[in-house]
Amino acid sequence: MSQKNETAVLVLSLLITIGLAGAGIWWLTSRGGINVGGLSPQNPTFPNSPTGNSPQSEQAIGQRLSAGQKLLLPQQATTTKQAAVQAIASGNYNAAISDLQASLNTNRNDPEALIYLNNARIGDRKSYTIAAAVPIGSDINGAQEILRGVAQAQNEINQSGGISGTPLKVLVANDDNNPEIIANKLEGGRFCQYLLE
Repeated sequence: MSQKNETAVLVLSLLITIGLAGAGIWWLTSRGGINVGGLSPQNPTFPNSPTGNSPQSEQAIGQRLSAGQKLLLPQQATTTKQAAVQAIASGNYNAAISDLQASLNTNRNDPEALIYLNNARIGDRKSYTIAAAVPIGSDINGAQEILRGVAQAQNEINQSGGISGTPLKVLVANDDNNPEIIANKLEGGRFCQYLLE
């Protein structure tokens, strides 16, 4: 073989080896087998760590989730929207509907209010619930754009009779553009406790 061909084969072999090693490391870290980068497993950004499941971190996660019982976008909070959130938290859905409609008359471009209005219209009836994770803490404009799309889709689904007759609720989740913050809490329906708070 010529030296040119040998160099190409060596480079290709090196790239394949690096790729396989990288894939193996990724697989092990994603399964929790090893800890890369010197991060402590007690770091609260690891939701499955002992610290990640403490009552304090559970409360912090609960503050990041809302189906209407708390404001996650307080900068757009009209007084009627604040009253609606309190009404939803106390189970008074009729008052919440009225207050959210008044709030949307003041600020038609408020996706959080539209999502909460759709949720209040469902009230305690059987529904499907999806979570919309948005970066409220790190990119408020991006979060609002995502929520506008979610609110529009939810509105259209519910106005057309829901999914096989079952309406759709939306749980807004602030993940600050870091899926590790709440991802494991939303898997497998483990967020239900937050809907009941």
